[in-house]
Amino acid sequence: MATLKSQGVLLKRGDGGDPTEVFTTIGEVTGVSGVGGGSATEIDVTNLSSTAKEFMLGLKDEGEVSVTMNLDTGDTMQTGLRTDRDNNTLRNFELVLTDSSPTTISFSAFVKSYNVGIAVDTQITLEVSLRLSDEATWA
Repeated sequence: MATLKSQGVLLKRGDGGDPTEVFTTIGEVTGVSGVGGGSATEIDVTNLSSTAKEFMLGLKDEGEVSVTMNLDTGDTMQTGLRTDRDNNTLRNFELVLTDSSPTTISFSAFVKSYNVGIAVDTQITLEVSLRLSDEATWA
């Protein structure tokens, strides 16, 4: 099994174009987490004949993806994320991994939060939370 490097992974934001959507790389991304996360709802199906709690799984919830960046006010994709949050825009994203194919994880999400971080003796950062709507696909 090949180990993949994080260096070179790209997070891209779609322009909503129809019929052909164009994806542009979001600049200065330093980390992405939560892809493939989330969980399914537990449905309690316990009845009076049960000897222990019984469950079945309901719909899965893909959860949220957290993205950390160095703030770049000149990056139109970063400022576009803020606009998406302000307008409650559902947007398509692609996370392109570093394998030879490469593997692409595609998902639709709302920008749930857009937080600028400022502290002494460090760069200004941006943390964005993307709330997935529907299923992420791996190709």
